[in-house]
Amino acid sequence: MSMPVPRMLMFMKSVSEGLRALLYYVGFCDDMVRSAEDDQEREKYQDFIDILIPVCKAYGSDMGFRVCETAIQVLAGYGYCQEHPVEQFLRDCKIASIYEGTNGIQALDLVGRKLVIKRGQLFKRLIAETEEFLGWARKNFELRELVAIFEAARQQLIEVTKYFGLKGMTEDYTETLLYATPYLELFGDIAVGFMLLWQALIAQRRLQEIYVDAGAKDAHSQREVLASNRSAAFYRGKVASAEFFITNILSLAKGKAKAIMSGQRAAVEIPEESFTLS
Repeated sequence: MSMPVPRMLMFMKSVSEGLRALLYYVGFCDDMVRSAEDDQEREKYQDFIDILIPVCKAYGSDMGFRVCETAIQVLAGYGYCQEHPVEQFLRDCKIASIYEGTNGIQALDLVGRKLVIKRGQLFKRLIAETEEFLGWARKNFELRELVAIFEAARQQLIEVTKYFGLKGMTEDYTETLLYATPYLELFGDIAVGFMLLWQALIAQRRLQEIYVDAGAKDAHSQREVLASNRSAAFYRGKVASAEFFITNILSLAKGKAKAIMSGQRAAVEIPEESFTLS
């Protein structure tokens, strides 16, 4: 297998699994809104839904398109031909970023409404939930590097959100609107990274239990377990998805945050005439 192919397959696997988990989590929050007996708990989960909906719609459809695009690249010329289904998947997926409020509108909704309503309560509650998760995640020695990357990316999101808050109060608000889409992308990276890390922490523990039960103490015997035990292979795949996404995508959060907070305004300051000249 050509070396770029495993990388592309891991991108597709990790993004698909992370997005699916995020969508399931929002569905769980909706169940909690309907079933919670405590008004405060019901409000908490409704806040989670409200702030995550634009992320699910926009980030989900954008990344879903990238997954389909990557699938075509994996199959090369065969993927491009209409005799194979992936090119149809790509065209079918594209409309998702356009309908029900284009993804740019979803980003504006996130930045212009969801971050500011209830004095920022929606974002603060979500961050508090991830802090509670980190209290548990930091205890895992095997995945400590992934936890550290996630924690650093999470802090970048907090810093950018604070920056947006200050800009909204003191200066021209158009800058936050200009960078709404990159902000939503950063938000989506961290939301998916959170889901994958959550899965990996559980999967890693279960995988170790399977190894212990099988007496697999070295790499060779563990590979034999993975080849014969579907549960072990499943859990190893969950850990691999988190490793790939967090290392290759979530670790870029610092650069994305720096770009968002750069204050660079070329997109709105360029004269219209300059677009016609190259």
